[in-house]
Amino acid sequence: MNGQHHILRLGAIAAIATAGLLLPVVAADAATLGYWRFENGADVGEATIGPDVSVTGGAVSSIAIPGTGGGSDYFNPVPQTSASNTQMANFGSSAGQLGVSIGASGLNATTFTVEALFTAGAGNSTYNNYLVSSWQTAGNDRSWAVGLARPSGAAPGSTSNNELFVLHDDDGSGTNVLGTGQIITRGEDYYVGIAFDQTTTTWTYYLKNLTTDSTLLSGTISGAAIHDPGTDGLFQIGRIGPETTTTNRWNGLIDEVRFSNAVLSESQLLVSVPEPASLALLGLGGMLMLPRRRGH
Repeated sequence: MNGQHHILRLGAIAAIATAGLLLPVVAADAATLGYWRFENGADVGEATIGPDVSVTGGAVSSIAIPGTGGGSDYFNPVPQTSASNTQMANFGSSAGQLGVSIGASGLNATTFTVEALFTAGAGNSTYNNYLVSSWQTAGNDRSWAVGLARPSGAAPGSTSNNELFVLHDDDGSGTNVLGTGQIITRGEDYYVGIAFDQTTTTWTYYLKNLTTDSTLLSGTISGAAIHDPGTDGLFQIGRIGPETTTTNRWNGLIDEVRFSNAVLSESQLLVSVPEPASLALLGLGGMLMLPRRRGH
């Protein structure tokens, strides 16, 4: 009987240890504040998690991911969640944007990870294109934004044309530009993840060209603290600034936008396949549960 109890206790320990390996996946889900997948063709701004976003300033539509051309290399299913991915948001030639008031949504995290799939259109020499932002110029609520420098003409700050960059500001009234050094090929499909840690003021970027199936690139950039918009400001997909501004909108396609209130590890990103529980530990648990032969 004592031997049986010993076996059961060891088996329980193995089961608990195995379950512990799954905790990071649960934590990643709990940190998600907003997730927009654009799978509902009748309601492009419908959220899977968090608040719906509204179309303003023009037309944005949810369209089927094609077999060839822009968006055709977006992953399906999503590696991290195994969810089917069949639709994407078409922003056309900077026609409109999606946004929601931060006051009504709680999307004001200043330590965060934002992720998206994107395909940049041709663009022009007049405006930069912004993928996602918390950047409301009215009321001095500029916090952060992820952008793509215009294909020609003067690029922002010291960035190059077609370079992926971030905007940030600490008091909500200025504009600071940080380039990633990564040049985007317009017309090709990408995954991007941008994380910011308010405590260390460090930006981390992840970038993968899905069209060429490149390795996942990553890097860090030192910055400064960012402004907390509180209940003011706008969380926007496809532009920066007030809803009435017609400049700096996204030109092209966007899909799978996820916003988390934590700095996610690489294994927790949408582009990553979650790590399975350790087979060795599972095997150990199984072995410990086997009946043992008694000595004679």
